[in-house]
Amino acid sequence: MKLVDVAGKIEGRGRTASGTRGGANVAMRIVANEGASPEWRSRLRPVVLDAFSETDFHRVDMRSIADLAGMSLHTIYRHFGTKEKLLFAFIDDWLIDLRDEVARSLQGLESPREKLRKALWCHLDYYQRNPKVGRALFMTVPMHTWMSTETFARRDFIAMLVTVIREGQKSGAITEKVAIQPIVDLLVGALVRAFVMWQYRNEEYALTDQLDPLFRLLWGGITNIGATEAG
Repeated sequence: MKLVDVAGKIEGRGRTASGTRGGANVAMRIVANEGASPEWRSRLRPVVLDAFSETDFHRVDMRSIADLAGMSLHTIYRHFGTKEKLLFAFIDDWLIDLRDEVARSLQGLESPREKLRKALWCHLDYYQRNPKVGRALFMTVPMHTWMSTETFARRDFIAMLVTVIREGQKSGAITEKVAIQPIVDLLVGALVRAFVMWQYRNEEYALTDQLDPLFRLLWGGITNIGATEAG
């Protein structure tokens, strides 16, 4: 399913993947595990993060996760079903955390340029503060399996980026000669590459230092001037 298709379905269906609380968007969990209590989740969260950020997915041992979390293996399987669903449940949590940070940071900003730059900074800053999350998402998770779940193209998360780009196109700041989907792909792809190379280089610089060069390249390619020159 295309990212724009995903975002379009949100706009058509209303609040399928997000709600409101006090006027702010509130992300809803995609991976259902209603039986898992908040206390269990809080015990599992750091253990799952450590396990899947430091070890290849196929080498992660569910029994070790249960032991470290102080829970029975039966309890974990009863509420999450499989190792994949356990990981995706917490990926969902991490994406909600990131989405909420981006949403708060965009409040009060007017121009699409400011919003897109701030969104890019929020992603870099989040993964700089949470490198284990980045490793689990971009370096450990089995991509083919993840792509078969809704968390891969989280609807409310992608729709937020799509909305900013669409605002830019309506205002004339962003070219309409380039479809929204490749712009989102370019943004997300640049973020993933920046993180992976940051890890490869042993975090020898601040990940947020990549903001200015990445944004100059991105903005230059999607503005009317940049797109016209490229064409």
